[in-house]
Amino acid sequence: MRPVRPLLLGLVLSSLLAPPAGAAGLDGPGTAELKRGFAAAELKASVEPALRAERQAGREPTLAFLAGAALGAWINAAAQLDFDLKNPSGDGGDTEAIAADCHDETRAFDQVEAGGRALALAPDQALGALGAAGETIAALRARAAGAPPACR
Repeated sequence: MRPVRPLLLGLVLSSLLAPPAGAAGLDGPGTAELKRGFAAAELKASVEPALRAERQAGREPTLAFLAGAALGAWINAAAQLDFDLKNPSGDGGDTEAIAADCHDETRAFDQVEAGGRALALAPDQALGALGAAGETIAALRARAAGAPPACR
């Protein structure tokens, strides 16, 4: 596992511990499912481990759970991409790692958008329901405007 930026850990913890900011389209149980999905993403850049764990626990993932897992996976994938761009290996062999990071970030963001559409909820509203910091919401809005420059 590659190192994860401390900022990511702070965002994850603040999102899990903060009270919901209240998002249109999510009721109390929906917000709880969103938070469970977000927490289940852990430090993974993909929703699949969260979905697998949910099914192994005998529960079929809800749309809100999937949206939460997608948000967590996108935050993790974006942080990993940012880390790898800012910390090159020095041997010139970063091209494959950056390409993999771009793939993970794009896939996770596509799932965030799909989750928002399924819930009739803007992704930044979902982040608000998680109690995410303003920087995270701003990063999501910037991402919605286009892929990171390294991934174009």
